[in-house]
Amino acid sequence: MLDEAMLVESGGGGKSETTASSPSPSLSSSSSQLVVGPRFSQDLSFLVFPQNAVECALCLTLAFFAITVYHTFSSHPNELLKTHIFSMTGAFGVCLPLGALIALKLRRFEDLRRTRALIVHAFVQSLGIFFFSCGVCAIYENKVRKGSDHFTTLHSKFGLLTLFVSVFGAVAFGVIGFKKTGVARVAKMSEHAVAQTKKYHRNSGTAVVLLSWVTITLAFHHPAVTDATVNYLIVFWYILMLIAATAFIVVTRGPEPTRVL
Repeated sequence: MLDEAMLVESGGGGKSETTASSPSPSLSSSSSQLVVGPRFSQDLSFLVFPQNAVECALCLTLAFFAITVYHTFSSHPNELLKTHIFSMTGAFGVCLPLGALIALKLRRFEDLRRTRALIVHAFVQSLGIFFFSCGVCAIYENKVRKGSDHFTTLHSKFGLLTLFVSVFGAVAFGVIGFKKTGVARVAKMSEHAVAQTKKYHRNSGTAVVLLSWVTITLAFHHPAVTDATVNYLIVFWYILMLIAATAFIVVTRGPEPTRVL
């Protein structure tokens, strides 16, 4: 009995000592928030905003183009055509190039930070695909109302090719290559196959951005928008596209490290 009492007493003392030394849950969670919160905001700032001269040149190029498009077509009488133009500008003039830059920057992250960066990349690209879909639906409805044939111009054919590469290339390979989606596990893909899928995703994403710039350039020769108000915009876009394409190729070079994510 005495031994049992001593055991109980020592056990209780140990328990109270452990309880006293352990931090309170609220203090632990607040400390975690203090550490994780600023780091995530810093990571988000690093991902979204340009960090060097090349990225600044590319972002300014796309920003100037988007602003110029808005001022040129904001008073256009055809609402569906205007919706198409603004949606495509939001997709290929803002979201998709920005998402591509985010994909380049996330290579510097590891573990949870890289996973968060991939989620930001996927969100921005999904927003771009949403704008792309709105633009396609708007111009399709415009053609239906006017009784015009579909996919007869070089601009529309390049747009269809861009859509095909986006959905069946960049999006499909991205979903398969990101292991947390579970597709690679269900398909029982090897590590080498997953690494190759990531490579295909990156290359098809680059192709989508470059194809979109060609498609936009061809749009300026379309009869629906070719008039005196966009003549200066054509020259402006040719110059900026050359700068942007050069900057994009420079920042996308280099091998992609193989990581299991």
